[in-house]
Amino acid sequence: GPYRAVAAPIYPLYRLFGLHPAPYFALSIMVYFLATVAVWWFARQLFERGDYALASAALFAVSHPGADAMLRIINSYQNLFGIIGAAITLGALLAHLKTNRLAWLGVSLLGYLVTLELAFVRSASLIIPILMVLVLFSPLRRKRLIPDLGMMILRTLPYLALFNHLYEPIADPNHSLSRFAVSIVAERNYQALGSLVATLGNLVLPQRLATGLQLPAATHTIIGIGL
Repeated sequence: GPYRAVAAPIYPLYRLFGLHPAPYFALSIMVYFLATVAVWWFARQLFERGDYALASAALFAVSHPGADAMLRIINSYQNLFGIIGAAITLGALLAHLKTNRLAWLGVSLLGYLVTLELAFVRSASLIIPILMVLVLFSPLRRKRLIPDLGMMILRTLPYLALFNHLYEPIADPNHSLSRFAVSIVAERNYQALGSLVATLGNLVLPQRLATGLQLPAATHTIIGIGL
Protein backbone atom coordinates (compact mmCIF):
# COMPACT_ATOMS: atom_id res chain seq x y z
CA GLY A 1 0.00 0.00 0.00
CA PRO A 2 1.01 3.68 -0.15
CA TYR A 3 2.21 3.68 3.46
CA ARG A 4 4.27 0.52 3.20
CA ALA A 5 7.56 2.23 4.08
CA VAL A 6 6.35 4.27 7.06
CA ALA A 7 7.08 1.57 9.66
CA ALA A 8 10.10 0.07 7.86
CA PRO A 9 12.78 2.28 9.49
CA ILE A 10 11.08 2.06 12.88
CA TYR A 11 10.90 -1.73 13.11
CA PRO A 12 14.67 -2.45 13.50
CA LEU A 13 14.96 0.46 15.93
CA TYR A 14 12.10 -0.94 17.98
CA ARG A 15 13.95 -4.25 18.21
CA LEU A 16 16.94 -2.39 19.63
CA PHE A 17 15.41 0.35 21.78
CA GLY A 18 11.86 -0.76 22.49
CA LEU A 19 9.64 2.11 23.64
CA HIS A 20 12.45 4.33 24.97
CA PRO A 21 12.06 7.60 23.01
CA ALA A 22 15.52 9.13 23.45
CA PRO A 23 17.37 6.98 20.85
CA TYR A 24 14.66 7.63 18.25
CA PHE A 25 14.92 11.39 18.64
CA ALA A 26 18.73 11.28 18.69
CA LEU A 27 18.77 9.35 15.40
CA SER A 28 16.20 11.77 13.96
CA ILE A 29 18.58 14.66 14.60
CA MET A 30 21.43 12.71 12.96
CA VAL A 31 19.28 12.00 9.89
CA TYR A 32 18.30 15.67 9.82
CA PHE A 33 21.99 16.57 9.70
CA LEU A 34 22.45 14.18 6.76
CA ALA A 35 19.49 15.82 5.03
CA THR A 36 21.12 19.22 5.50
CA VAL A 37 24.32 17.91 3.91
CA ALA A 38 22.29 16.51 1.01
CA VAL A 39 20.59 19.88 0.50
CA TRP A 40 24.02 21.56 0.53
CA TRP A 41 25.31 19.16 -2.14
CA PHE A 42 22.26 19.67 -4.34
CA ALA A 43 22.56 23.47 -4.03
CA ARG A 44 26.28 23.17 -4.89
CA GLN A 45 25.36 21.36 -8.10
CA LEU A 46 22.61 23.84 -8.88
CA PHE A 47 24.38 27.14 -8.22
CA GLU A 48 28.03 26.05 -8.61
CA ARG A 49 28.89 28.42 -5.79
CA GLY A 50 29.92 27.43 -2.30
CA ASP A 51 28.41 30.48 -0.61
CA TYR A 52 25.00 29.92 -2.22
CA ALA A 53 25.10 26.26 -1.25
CA LEU A 54 25.99 27.11 2.35
CA ALA A 55 23.18 29.68 2.53
CA SER A 56 20.68 27.18 1.13
CA ALA A 57 21.73 24.49 3.61
CA ALA A 58 21.58 26.98 6.49
CA LEU A 59 18.09 28.08 5.46
CA PHE A 60 16.95 24.48 5.33
CA ALA A 61 18.61 23.67 8.66
CA VAL A 62 16.65 26.32 10.53
CA SER A 63 13.36 25.90 8.67
CA HIS A 64 10.21 24.16 9.90
CA PRO A 65 11.10 20.59 8.70
CA GLY A 66 13.52 20.53 11.62
CA ALA A 67 10.61 20.58 14.06
CA ASP A 68 9.56 17.13 12.89
CA ALA A 69 13.03 15.80 13.75
CA MET A 70 12.42 16.77 17.36
CA LEU A 71 8.66 16.35 17.75
CA ARG A 72 7.28 13.71 15.40
CA ILE A 73 9.32 10.55 14.90
CA ILE A 74 7.32 8.90 12.09
CA ASN A 75 7.04 12.07 10.00
CA SER A 76 10.65 12.88 10.76
CA TYR A 77 12.12 9.74 9.22
CA GLN A 78 9.82 9.63 6.22
CA ASN A 79 10.15 13.33 5.39
CA LEU A 80 13.91 13.40 5.85
CA PHE A 81 14.50 10.26 3.79
CA GLY A 82 12.38 11.86 1.10
CA ILE A 83 14.41 15.08 1.22
CA ILE A 84 17.71 13.19 1.09
CA GLY A 85 16.51 11.10 -1.84
CA ALA A 86 15.15 14.11 -3.72
CA ALA A 87 18.40 16.04 -3.25
CA ILE A 88 20.45 13.09 -4.50
CA THR A 89 18.09 12.51 -7.43
CA LEU A 90 18.16 16.12 -8.61
CA GLY A 91 21.81 16.77 -7.78
CA ALA A 92 23.01 13.67 -9.62
CA LEU A 93 20.81 14.57 -12.60
CA LEU A 94 22.39 18.02 -12.73
CA ALA A 95 25.85 16.44 -12.54
CA HIS A 96 24.94 14.14 -15.44
CA LEU A 97 23.72 17.03 -17.59
CA LYS A 98 26.94 18.93 -16.94
CA THR A 99 29.38 16.05 -17.45
CA ASN A 100 27.37 13.67 -19.68
CA ARG A 101 28.55 10.77 -17.49
CA LEU A 102 26.10 7.89 -17.42
CA ALA A 103 27.17 6.98 -13.88
CA TRP A 104 25.54 10.15 -12.56
CA LEU A 105 22.34 9.33 -14.44
CA GLY A 106 22.36 5.90 -12.82
CA VAL A 107 22.80 7.45 -9.38
CA SER A 108 19.90 9.81 -10.08
CA LEU A 109 17.58 7.02 -11.22
CA LEU A 110 18.52 4.84 -8.25
CA GLY A 111 17.95 7.79 -5.92
CA TYR A 112 14.56 8.38 -7.48
CA LEU A 113 13.53 4.75 -7.09
CA VAL A 114 14.66 4.61 -3.44
CA THR A 115 12.91 7.91 -2.70
CA LEU A 116 9.63 6.64 -4.12
CA GLU A 117 9.90 3.50 -2.01
CA LEU A 118 10.83 5.23 1.26
CA ALA A 119 8.54 8.27 0.94
CA PHE A 120 5.88 6.99 -1.44
CA VAL A 121 3.05 9.35 -0.58
CA ARG A 122 5.20 12.47 -0.26
CA SER A 123 7.27 11.84 -3.41
CA ALA A 124 4.51 11.80 -6.02
CA SER A 125 5.27 15.37 -7.11
CA LEU A 126 9.05 14.82 -7.35
CA ILE A 127 8.59 14.06 -11.04
CA ILE A 128 7.78 17.76 -11.64
CA PRO A 129 11.17 19.22 -10.53
CA ILE A 130 12.88 16.35 -12.37
CA LEU A 131 11.18 17.38 -15.60
CA MET A 132 11.96 21.03 -14.88
CA VAL A 133 15.67 20.25 -14.44
CA LEU A 134 15.69 18.30 -17.71
CA VAL A 135 14.01 21.12 -19.61
CA LEU A 136 16.01 23.97 -18.09
CA PHE A 137 19.49 22.41 -17.95
CA SER A 138 19.63 20.00 -20.89
CA PRO A 139 22.13 21.31 -23.49
CA LEU A 140 20.24 22.56 -26.55
CA ARG A 141 22.70 23.70 -29.21
CA ARG A 142 21.44 25.53 -32.28
CA LYS A 143 23.32 23.34 -34.76
CA ARG A 144 22.32 20.13 -32.97
CA LEU A 145 18.86 21.10 -31.79
CA ILE A 146 17.00 17.99 -33.03
CA PRO A 147 19.54 15.46 -31.62
CA ASP A 148 19.71 17.38 -28.33
CA LEU A 149 15.91 17.40 -28.04
CA GLY A 150 15.87 13.69 -28.74
CA MET A 151 18.46 13.08 -26.02
CA MET A 152 16.44 15.14 -23.56
CA ILE A 153 13.38 13.01 -24.29
CA LEU A 154 15.40 9.81 -23.87
CA ARG A 155 16.62 11.00 -20.47
CA THR A 156 13.03 11.71 -19.46
CA LEU A 157 11.66 8.27 -20.30
CA PRO A 158 13.15 6.20 -17.43
CA TYR A 159 11.85 8.67 -14.83
CA LEU A 160 8.38 8.59 -16.36
CA ALA A 161 8.53 4.80 -16.53
CA LEU A 162 9.37 4.52 -12.81
CA PHE A 163 6.66 7.02 -11.93
CA ASN A 164 4.06 5.20 -13.99
CA HIS A 165 5.10 1.77 -12.70
CA LEU A 166 4.74 2.74 -9.04
CA TYR A 167 1.82 5.16 -9.09
CA GLU A 168 -0.39 3.98 -11.94
CA PRO A 169 -1.82 0.95 -10.04
CA ILE A 170 -3.27 3.21 -7.32
CA ALA A 171 -4.02 6.25 -9.47
CA ASP A 172 -7.49 7.76 -9.62
CA PRO A 173 -8.27 8.68 -13.24
CA ASN A 174 -10.02 11.80 -12.01
CA HIS A 175 -6.83 13.00 -10.29
CA SER A 176 -4.21 12.11 -12.89
CA LEU A 177 -1.53 14.56 -14.01
CA SER A 178 -3.19 14.91 -17.42
CA ARG A 179 -6.56 15.58 -15.77
CA PHE A 180 -4.89 18.21 -13.58
CA ALA A 181 -3.42 19.96 -16.64
CA VAL A 182 -6.77 19.88 -18.46
CA SER A 183 -8.56 21.36 -15.46
CA ILE A 184 -6.18 24.32 -15.47
CA VAL A 185 -6.31 25.07 -19.20
CA ALA A 186 -9.76 23.96 -20.37
CA GLU A 187 -11.72 24.66 -17.20
CA ARG A 188 -9.66 27.70 -16.16
CA ASN A 189 -9.07 26.16 -12.76
CA TYR A 190 -6.24 28.54 -11.87
CA GLN A 191 -6.77 27.95 -8.17
CA ALA A 192 -5.27 24.47 -8.62
CA LEU A 193 -2.14 25.99 -10.14
CA GLY A 194 -1.99 28.43 -7.26
CA SER A 195 -1.70 25.54 -4.81
CA LEU A 196 1.61 24.57 -6.42
CA VAL A 197 2.92 28.11 -6.13
CA ALA A 198 1.72 28.32 -2.53
CA THR A 199 3.80 25.25 -1.72
CA LEU A 200 6.94 27.21 -2.60
CA GLY A 201 5.83 29.99 -0.29
CA ASN A 202 5.27 27.48 2.51
CA LEU A 203 8.97 26.57 2.34
CA VAL A 204 9.83 30.12 3.42
CA LEU A 205 6.90 30.87 5.70
CA PRO A 206 5.52 27.75 7.42
CA GLN A 207 1.74 27.47 7.29
CA ARG A 208 1.46 27.07 11.07
CA LEU A 209 3.41 30.27 11.62
CA ALA A 210 1.31 32.17 9.10
CA THR A 211 -1.86 30.94 10.80
CA GLY A 212 -0.54 31.95 14.22
CA LEU A 213 0.26 35.44 12.90
CA GLN A 214 -3.22 35.63 11.33
CA LEU A 215 -1.81 36.45 7.90
CA PRO A 216 -4.07 36.38 4.81
CA ALA A 217 -4.54 33.03 3.09
CA ALA A 218 -2.90 34.37 -0.08
CA THR A 219 0.41 35.05 1.70
CA HIS A 220 2.04 31.77 0.61
CA THR A 221 0.98 32.30 -3.00
CA ILE A 222 2.48 35.80 -3.06
CA ILE A 223 5.77 34.54 -1.62
CA GLY A 224 5.80 31.66 -4.12
CA ILE A 225 5.34 34.03 -7.07
CA GLY A 226 8.19 36.14 -5.70
CA LEU A 227 10.43 33.06 -5.62
